[in-house]
Amino acid sequence: MSSLVFYYGTMSSGKTTLGLQIRYTAVTEGYEVLLLTCSSRTPGRVVSRIGVDAPAIEITESTDLWKLLAERADPHSVIVDEAQFLTPCQVNDLAFYVDETNVPVYAFGLMTTFSQELFPGSRQLINVGAELIHVPCEALCWCGQQATHNARVISGEVVKKGPPKLVGDIGGEVGYQVLCRVHYRSGQLRPN
Repeated sequence: MSSLVFYYGTMSSGKTTLGLQIRYTAVTEGYEVLLLTCSSRTPGRVVSRIGVDAPAIEITESTDLWKLLAERADPHSVIVDEAQFLTPCQVNDLAFYVDETNVPVYAFGLMTTFSQELFPGSRQLINVGAELIHVPCEALCWCGQQATHNARVISGEVVKKGPPKLVGDIGGEVGYQVLCRVHYRSGQLRPN
């Protein structure tokens, strides 16, 4: 019986890189892998922060995931990057797909928002009984402790309120920084 697996961790913990590595290994052996992404910074591609990337099918909130999967010849596996942005209905479609086709699905994403709330997609992955695997590569806070929180940073300040979905990256107006619990709580960023 194949399974639905959710690999989760903080930003910069290597989730996307691991997903691309799993894809690479399967493709190298001649298997077809369906690579999907939600709300990526580079539409139509899965891109890790260390520069590894691959073409992917972009999923939006309105994507009928069951229909998309049913239209494909059964691949060896399905990999979903940024799975926290899936809708609960889309997660249900993934679980049903695994159960009906025996094709494994590997989802990669964040567990919680910048405000310490479960993302709806992550919550539903837990609800449907996905196997949960914490990505073993530890991201570090600027102080050297293990990073446990994804902090949203706007104009140099840690922000703890706002919409849960706001894609940004280092260098723009909206950025994110991984922090340990102590520095997340205090809002203290790396000293200049």
